[in-house]
Amino acid sequence: INGQLDKFSYVLNASYEENGVQRDAEGDILGLTYGLSDTNTQNYFSKLGYQFDDEKALQVTYNYYKAKQDTDLINVVGNVNSGVKTYAVESQNGASILGEPQGPENHNVMLKYSDDEIFSHTQLVIDAYAQRIENMFFFSTNLANPEQGFDGGQSIIESEKKGLRATFNSQFTWQDIDTTVIYGIDALNDVTSQPLVDGRVWVPEMDMENIAGFVQAKWILHDNIILKAGVRHENIDLKVDDFSTLRLCRTADQCSVAFDVVGDTLNYQATTYNAAIRYNMSDAFSPFISYSQGADISDTGRLLRSATVTDIALIRTEASIIDNYEIGFTSKFDRIRFEFSAYRSTSELGTTNSFDSETGIYLPVRAPQEIYGYEALATYQVQSNLDISATYSWVEGKNTELDVYLGGKDIGAPKGTFNVNWQPADGARLALNYLYVGDRKRFDQIDGAYVGDQGPVDSYHLVNVNGSYDLGNQWQVFMGIENLLNNDYYPTRSQVYTYDGYNHKGLGMTVNIGASYQF
Repeated sequence: INGQLDKFSYVLNASYEENGVQRDAEGDILGLTYGLSDTNTQNYFSKLGYQFDDEKALQVTYNYYKAKQDTDLINVVGNVNSGVKTYAVESQNGASILGEPQGPENHNVMLKYSDDEIFSHTQLVIDAYAQRIENMFFFSTNLANPEQGFDGGQSIIESEKKGLRATFNSQFTWQDIDTTVIYGIDALNDVTSQPLVDGRVWVPEMDMENIAGFVQAKWILHDNIILKAGVRHENIDLKVDDFSTLRLCRTADQCSVAFDVVGDTLNYQATTYNAAIRYNMSDAFSPFISYSQGADISDTGRLLRSATVTDIALIRTEASIIDNYEIGFTSKFDRIRFEFSAYRSTSELGTTNSFDSETGIYLPVRAPQEIYGYEALATYQVQSNLDISATYSWVEGKNTELDVYLGGKDIGAPKGTFNVNWQPADGARLALNYLYVGDRKRFDQIDGAYVGDQGPVDSYHLVNVNGSYDLGNQWQVFMGIENLLNNDYYPTRSQVYTYDGYNHKGLGMTVNIGASYQF
């Protein structure tokens, strides 16, 4: 529902969805780990606005989202190395899935104030926002500790964020050069932890305070040269109290070692830059080149839960500066448009994982990384009611210190798409989408098995179709068929992750039919 009453506007949306079982091409129910079978989803959204005058406005947005997998199904667990897929079956003799229903529950609220003319040629936007997240993961026997009576465990991410951002946008002409300057401050407080449902603490509470200032500018020279440049300075304090890592056992004689770790407040400061230039030489050839930096501390929780030292100051938690380089061009010839870009990204301290066979845990590896690749897009307007497009992307990456390839968590397999969009008549639409995922086989087995995220990827193909027809009188019908050819395949994620229970097959042919009415 949406509408407007004088200066007041509103949007209200509510949806509830019950998802039954999902099956692969062989008719078996897909595995439950991160699956959607028997998932109930609630999504409530509201946006209220008030226009004070032509320049000033206030907007309040709230969103509640909850998705829980409440099921009586149980997994039949396989893995990549056994060659046996993971699938679900109806429970026998009253058995049920272990643990609480998995899935997220999120609250998001934002207050936005805008003034299009706070002073000459300058817009001001102030965003204040808050978010509360609870994300329940699946029950895992890898979180077992038989000595304490735990045959497994179930973790939940608990996070509360509060932020404030003030952004100024000034547009003016300087010596006949159209200029845009965006500048402001960005403040965030993020308190996150990952305890286990049984009361054990896997990742301790991390209290992060981040304040940043930024300036981003754009200049248009001679109507065909576009220059961009910017700088951002981050100041981050991350507080962690004293904590103890968990003793976790995969088997009776394969257990990690618990450590009592002294907490601390870690400070990160980073100044990052970006610059780019585009030359709109002609429709046939418009080249660009760009450079940008980023600062990343996103894997701190993984570093803490796998700590092997007694003082947080000794864990390599420092921020990684990432340098990104990109070069490419766009071309347009009558009805054909082509885009191409190649990129390279380097980081001082990436975060990958290495399996420790003695303890049975995956230890973080902090070493220099390089990621590189390219992507291309072509579109062709066959006629006014018919267009086709194709894309292809390829990416690769290495730990440059050891000269070894990065695993599937960081690097995807080659991917190509082909899309056809057709409007055969007024009010009718039909689309066909083709997906190709290529091979990626960069790793050898260790002691006769693939480990971590180093499983080999075999190529696969998918075809999806969807369409809609406007019946008039505010009625519309629609239909979609996913995996039209009912291909039997493992998605990329299921192939690269060798952990038990992750190798679900892809969704078999699935038909969605519906109708909508607007009044």
